[in-house]
Amino acid sequence: RRSLASVRDIQFAPSNPDVVYAVTVGGGIWRSTDSGSSWDFVGQGPNGDTRIDSVTVDWTDESRIFIAYKGTDMRHVFRSDDGGRTWTDISGGERSPLPDIPACRVQVDNRNSNVLYVGTDIGVFRSSDGGRGFTDLLYGDGAPPRIALASLSYEVVRSVVGAGDGFALLAFQPANMNSYAEIGIAHF
Repeated sequence: RRSLASVRDIQFAPSNPDVVYAVTVGGGIWRSTDSGSSWDFVGQGPNGDTRIDSVTVDWTDESRIFIAYKGTDMRHVFRSDDGGRTWTDISGGERSPLPDIPACRVQVDNRNSNVLYVGTDIGVFRSSDGGRGFTDLLYGDGAPPRIALASLSYEVVRSVVGAGDGFALLAFQPANMNSYAEIGIAHF
């Protein structure tokens, strides 16, 4: 019998608040269909790995989830279209892959589920085709300094916010991803 271990990340499905996913330290992926009153073990992630750092649920499909790994000896971003039973590695991208670096979180655009943002140890990457290719958002003239992201949030007000490990907080507007606002630099 499995027990729900220390929770590393928890996400409600925006399309159905009764559906909740949790990833646990050493315990894999769990799912609730009754707002967290009871939990079912889904699995250990791709290749039986339990070191999952975050889970994200698609805005319109409660069975489409993404997980990210910060480890260094594995692929880093996966998608499941069946609630975590099977996985597709989207780290490699068919056109332009993510760099082989740790990822902290995947975020899904609330208006277009094919638009993904991935927070990594060197900044934010964007895919407009569901993970077949990624663009580095922190590259080029006027780009903010590279930071290792500890968290990445997609706000319904249409901004992408990345928080570094105690160093900076940046905000991007998806309509103009070439500009950013440095919300603040702090040492935590």
